[in-house]
Amino acid sequence: MSIQLNNIKFSYPNASHKSVLNIEQWSVNDGDKLFIYGSSGCGKSTLLNIISGILCPSAGSISVLGEPLDKMSSSQRDHFRANNIGYVFQQFNLISYLNAKENIALASYFSKRNKTESLDNKITTSLEKLGINEDDWSRPVSNLSIGQQQRIAIARAFINSPKLLIADEPTSSLDEPSRDKFLSLLTTLCDVNRTTLLFVSHDTRLMHHFDSAQNFTDFNNKKFKD
Repeated sequence: MSIQLNNIKFSYPNASHKSVLNIEQWSVNDGDKLFIYGSSGCGKSTLLNIISGILCPSAGSISVLGEPLDKMSSSQRDHFRANNIGYVFQQFNLISYLNAKENIALASYFSKRNKTESLDNKITTSLEKLGINEDDWSRPVSNLSIGQQQRIAIARAFINSPKLLIADEPTSSLDEPSRDKFLSLLTTLCDVNRTTLLFVSHDTRLMHHFDSAQNFTDFNNKKFKD
């Protein structure tokens, strides 16, 4: 089991009276490519932050890749995330003044996993497979096209060979052809690397790209039962 949540509750400290998450039980199997949909502001991103260890639940237990995140310290969760979880953000979150290789290498820097091959060789191979021209490897990513930035973001997410990949609305600003190419590439890489994919969006037109889909409100009951 890649993800297991039991009796998870969460409220932000400055609004403790307002429930954001109240999940009795929810799980994701190893290797699944799961699409979660729901309206903007319903708590999807908060769920992702709980799963990735950025936030800690107010109550309940959470296991990710067999490890109890709710029992870890903040620094332990940070290390676990760097070593085991890839993340593709809505705006890609590339550092604009760094080039493609530097952006990818930065993700590897935070991981303490044993590296079995040269980082430079791994980055080069990844960029080649993703179709980024060598002439563009050393250019600031701000000078590259959106399509190139997409692929660099994917390369960065996979550089540490994550067992779990989280994608938070990464296609919201893309046109349809670019969106479909992005999703095809992302899901193919997950298959090749046997990576569990958790993809969140409000756009239900995307769900056919995934093994299964769930409505966020079906397993999140915002009203506390205490």
